[in-house]
Formats: sequence, structure tokens, C-alpha cells
Amino acid sequence: MATPKQLGSRAIAKEIDVGLVGWIWILAVLAALYFLIRTIFFDDAWWPVIVSVALAWVFYKVSLYYLLQRNGLPSAANTKAGSSLQKNHPSQQEVAAFGTANPASGGATSESAIRIQAANSLEGIPKEYGVLGAMFGTQNQDWKLIERSLIHANDGRKLEKFIISVSGKRKEVYFDITEWFNGNTSKEVKTRLEKIISSHDKPLTVLLPKEEFMTLQTGLLRLTEAQLNRLGLSLTDRKSMLDPFLDAIKPWHGKEYAKIPEHLGVTTLISVWSKIMGLLASWQSADLLQEEELENLKAIIGGTMKGGLG
Repeated sequence: MATPKQLGSRAIAKEIDVGLVGWIWILAVLAALYFLIRTIFFDDAWWPVIVSVALAWVFYKVSLYYLLQRNGLPSAANTKAGSSLQKNHPSQQEVAAFGTANPASGGATSESAIRIQAANSLEGIPKEYGVLGAMFGTQNQDWKLIERSLIHANDGRKLEKFIISVSGKRKEVYFDITEWFNGNTSKEVKTRLEKIISSHDKPLTVLLPKEEFMTLQTGLLRLTEAQLNRLGLSLTDRKSMLDPFLDAIKPWHGKEYAKIPEHLGVTTLISVWSKIMGLLASWQSADLLQEEELENLKAIIGGTMKGGLG
């Protein structure tokens, strides 16, 4: 352990270092200005300007670091690390907004799974991603989805396990979806939902860019019956979502891709568009290009639906 005298000597040395670095930074700035004037008005070479600006930037960063350390303030790296730690568990207000229970455990095990309160999959899945966002931050920036699977627990519960990567570390988060998984096949729930949307249900045409159109049509074509069941949908639902896309592309069957218009209009009921939006919320992009296309689809379809209901 250092003695008070040693600590005092270190503090004095640190003050000298901060002052020295600060003066070098000021001199580097002045040198940069001097060389810049020489270059502009006297046609001197540019390399002294570049070198002096680089040195000024380096010494600025060094002096800033020393000042933060001296004043006991966290550096940017420490601040970011602290923020990540604080995201491990959502606040009670954040969790309440998504209609969940057992938030404190973080769903680290199947026994402590976070219970999602929802009527069906189309309502529950966005809440799952909302909780993950409250816990870990922005998807594909602060965390990435590795795998998502359905688990039939021995006690009769239906669980969904998310395997995600957070700061390069693998984490598992469990959600108890029993309430709305059973609700997917409930006639009463389906009847209530149909009544809610029936008063607003009407045909709506959405103009989609060609690339986004193809991405969505391909995704609908590849949906399996198991995937549909997990979302509370059926093969009939898939047909109702896919048929309008097949109708829209029909005039260009057998023609070159380049001859297809840059935008295609797809017309179907607002209730069908709502199901498609639910699918988009659950889909995961394979790469950055597809991620951009999915976000474009959500924005275009969501915006058109909002205008159509307004």
C-alpha cells in the first residue's frame, strides 16, 4: 500500500503530466494554423499541416483522458460498459409497458421464464422483442438473435427460448407464452379479434418497391405449417396473404426481371396486412441488405395502413 507521501508525489507528477501534455497540444494547434497559413498564402507543402493536425488530435485525446481521470469522471469506454450492465434487467415501468410478469429474474432459466400477457402470437411476439430491447438495447446493434425455439415443458407450459449474443457473450432468455399460445386456437379470442377489425376491414393497396416485393413474397412462399402454427396462423391464412402477391406479379410471368416495374401494387384486406405486419415483426434478417428491406416493408406497409385507417 502506498504511503501518503508517495500518493502526494504521484498526484504532483500527474499534474505535471497533464500540464505538459496540455501545452504540447496548444503548440500543435498553433503549429497547424501556422502551416495552414503558409500553405494557403505561400504555396508551401501540405504535409506539415497534416502532421501537426494529427499531433494536435492525439495530444487532445491524451489530455482529455488525464483530465477525466483526475476529476474521477468515467471515460467513454467505461460509460458504455456501464450502460450495457444497466440494460441486463428492464425497469418495472419498461416491463409493465409490455405486459409481462416475473421480470426481475430476467428469464435466465425455464423455471423463471418471463410471462408475456397477450391474446395471441401477433400481439405477443412484438412484446417479447420489446422486453429484449428493454433488457439489452437495440437489436442488431447491442444484441443479435442466434436462435429462437419453442419448448413444451413437462408441467404443461409452452415456453419460447431466445439464444442471443450480447457483447460477444451467449445468453439464453426464456418466455412463458402459455397464455397466448393457447389463445391462438381459441374460437372466442378469434371471434373478438375479428369483431375488432371487421369495422375497419377494407381493401387496401400498398405500393411496394420491386426488391421488397420479392423478399416478402419469397418469405411467404417458404413459410412451413409448423412456423404458421407457432404464430397462431394456418395454411389458409398463408394463402390469403400470398394470393395478392401472386396476382400482382401474374402479368409479368415468364418475362425478364428487368422488365418488371420498379414498384408493384398489392391489394388485400387491412386484416391481411395486419397479419403480414405480425410476420415481419417475427422474421429475422439473414444479412444487412435483407434487414434494410424488412425495415422498408414495415415502414411502407405500416404507413399505408395508418393512412388507410385515418
